Amino acid sequence: MRSNTAIQGGVSGAMTKAEFRDLVGRLEELARRPAPVRPLEEWTAEERMEALVDTHGMWEEELEAWCWEQGLTVADLERWRREAATVLGRSHQGNVMVPLSAA
Repeated sequence: MRSNTAIQGGVSGAMTKAEFRDLVGRLEELARRPAPVRPLEEWTAEERMEALVDTHGMWEEELEAWCWEQGLTVADLERWRREAATVLGRSHQGNVMVPLSAA
């Protein structure tokens, strides 16, 4: 017989009450999120970079609140940051970079 701390799941098996509460909490958080102010595809490269600059150095709670107000997620900003780093890295290929300490 299973422990009374587990809730029988479907195909994936059982989860503990703590895991279930965590799942419910995450679902409630998703339900509280506003509909996107506008689709992500409509953000221009300049607006994305401005968002990265504006949110740089924010504490987690402040960042999440800013994202919520914009209809974004922290994951959206992280993806934009990676994309920007990739593009900027390509623009410097073939160029010689001199470290500041050598200048």
